[in-house]
Amino acid sequence: MAAPEDSIRELLETRRRALHDRDAEAFLAAYAAEAEVFDLAPPLSHGPDPAGVAAWMASWDGPIGSETRRVAIRSAGGVAFVAGLERLHGRQGGEARDIWMRFTLGLVQGPEGWRIAHEHVSVPVRKTQILMGATDLAP
Repeated sequence: MAAPEDSIRELLETRRRALHDRDAEAFLAAYAAEAEVFDLAPPLSHGPDPAGVAAWMASWDGPIGSETRRVAIRSAGGVAFVAGLERLHGRQGGEARDIWMRFTLGLVQGPEGWRIAHEHVSVPVRKTQILMGATDLAP
């Protein structure tokens, strides 16, 4: 049996490939049914949303590029936390997109392996009179 960190990195790579291929079903297979997701788009939180993920993926013109940096994995007793930086890039709606985000995942280990039970994605906010997400930052 693979070490927890190896299995978790494999799950993240499978998820990255599904994102690249715009395969919503394969992408969502990484999530536990009861997962709570806090991502950039409204609402403030939601569970796994097959229709929403498929629609978002379909809005991209071709593959969705992604890479991660500074990924830290901590696991014990069937629970793991993953944190790092993720870049999404490609073309969406005819326009180039390139954004770095922060992410944190909470995973649980079950009979089918590791699954994401909690996801939080954010971008820094510039401190101006109008709060704007700082989507042009890179590590």
